[in-house]
Amino acid sequence: AAEWVELVPLSPLRPGYVEGGNSVHRFEVPAAAAAQRITHIRLNQHPDGGIARLRTWGIVSRDFGREIAADAVGSIDLASALNGARAIGCSNRHYGEPRNLLLPGRGKNMGAGWETARNPKRQAVIETDPATGLVHMPGVRDWCVLRLPAGAA
Repeated sequence: AAEWVELVPLSPLRPGYVEGGNSVHRFEVPAAAAAQRITHIRLNQHPDGGIARLRTWGIVSRDFGREIAADAVGSIDLASALNGARAIGCSNRHYGEPRNLLLPGRGKNMGAGWETARNPKRQAVIETDPATGLVHMPGVRDWCVLRLPAGAA
């Protein structure tokens, strides 16, 4: 069985109500992780709250033709429903669906994305279960799995 590779460590985010109601966060994946073929990503939301949209930029290994040709930097949003990405599972749909992360355009607010219910049991440090390679957070299970387009790398 394949193991999850950490692409971005636990990172602080700004609230969406600051600076006109929209916060944009960009993270660069380390070169060693970026060199691997990635077909699925799992987003861990910690400690709680909501995410309106998720964009995952990279180099696509299949020919998307006109879409890539139109992009001057030669990359395409792999986590876009328009390019074949799909939400295939999640832990919590309390306020929203993870498929909303894949929608085009900007989210109006976090309610237009994926929100989970608050959980007072969330730890400050996320640990990985050595037996499974999965995040181990007893009592906390907020995650989603997104399938990237076939041939994406």
